[in-house]
Amino acid sequence: MTEVELFIDSRKYLFFDLFHTLTSLESERPEIPPTSKILGVSRAAWNEQLLERSRDRLTGVLRDPVEFIGMMARALDPAISDERIREAARHRAMRFEHTLLGIPPANLETLAELRRRGKRLCLVSNAAVSEAAPWPRSPLAPLFDEAVFSCDVGTLKPEPEIYRISLARMGASAESSAFIGDGGSGELAGARGLGLGTVIATAVAREIWPERVEASRAEADYEIARLPELVGR
Repeated sequence: MTEVELFIDSRKYLFFDLFHTLTSLESERPEIPPTSKILGVSRAAWNEQLLERSRDRLTGVLRDPVEFIGMMARALDPAISDERIREAARHRAMRFEHTLLGIPPANLETLAELRRRGKRLCLVSNAAVSEAAPWPRSPLAPLFDEAVFSCDVGTLKPEPEIYRISLARMGASAESSAFIGDGGSGELAGARGLGLGTVIATAVAREIWPERVEASRAEADYEIARLPELVGR
């Protein structure tokens, strides 16, 4: 067994990030254009809005995607039309549906194997209401004992409360638990701060934002590239 396998073997409760760990929005079909392209703004500027300036979206304060897309879009360009914002919201919903329904088979097989080994699994995701909506139809859903979305609990990673809620729902102690994620939003540091062991999954992050990987590594106890490494595959 590798070191990370031995570590996972020692923990009963496993908490997983969703986007860029179990599936990736960047793998969307070519016919579903990214939101930034529809709005006519730069991807970098749009990503900054999404990641840094949308707490109300992620904690469920803003629930209408047309409303929160409009707010973020017009922060970048006040002249963007209502029609373009509605189109962006429609295509964004399609992208999230595709992402949550089209899970890589190797990741599904890994989670199923972890369950066969007696692990209990919990999803912990920063997501807006509309982004989490396809979850009940995702092939991931039956593999998890619990799913904690930031929009449902009013707190988000890396805030301590979302980890506390997740541990409580699972009846788990931090010492018996591990958090696995790509490291976005400071999630590994947040988990480690409450005493969970941490594993960074780097494959997707290396492709999308390689410059962030090194900083996230410092917050991880162990590193894998892809999920199947958790079970020695």
